[in-house]
Amino acid sequence: MKLSKNTMNYLKHFSTISPNFVFQKGTQQNTISFGKDRAVSTTLDTSFPLDFPIKDLGGFVKAASSLNDPDVIFSKSKLTLSDKNGKILFKRSKKRELIVLTKKINFPDPEVEFEISNKKYMSLVNSLKRHGFYYITFKGDGKFITAESELSYKGEYIYIQRLGSTQKQFSFRFRATNLICPVDDYLVSISSKGIGRFQSKNSDYISYIAIDKPKST
Repeated sequence: MKLSKNTMNYLKHFSTISPNFVFQKGTQQNTISFGKDRAVSTTLDTSFPLDFPIKDLGGFVKAASSLNDPDVIFSKSKLTLSDKNGKILFKRSKKRELIVLTKKINFPDPEVEFEISNKKYMSLVNSLKRHGFYYITFKGDGKFITAESELSYKGEYIYIQRLGSTQKQFSFRFRATNLICPVDDYLVSISSKGIGRFQSKNSDYISYIAIDKPKST
């Protein structure tokens, strides 16, 4: 079998969230971070023949990228990447030794919902990457929704981006790195029970992100 460009892009994205990964039989795939503060799921355009746990998804992505349009062969014991010049083998990992998503996430009723357009999300992500922000807080003041990004030394350097309008007042903070998703149009839902959901409006990609609660001093 071959891996499409779209599938490779998503596998690369998954590898930034966790090195652990299970190629699940079929097209539906997911992963969860080591800290269990972020989980993502989507449907790929590649269907895998069986469940195959792997410890280092990033290593797999690099290996696949290093070969010339490799064939991918799954067996019960190993995963093989091969082209005309050679092959790379990955042994099957023990699933019980990995941190993987084991149950469906039941998202509670959100108190806050708003949309972020592709253009505004790209601007937001670019600011996070360019400035190395540590936190991002989505705020509503009864008139506008803003995203306020800040470094770890609070208040000394803040980037503010207006996202839309609202009649609600709210403030929810997230770790900036957890907000790096494929650039798209998103419906953002946030629950005071400690979780946010970024849901693509153009695919079934979903990112669940834990709210970051500042430590009391």
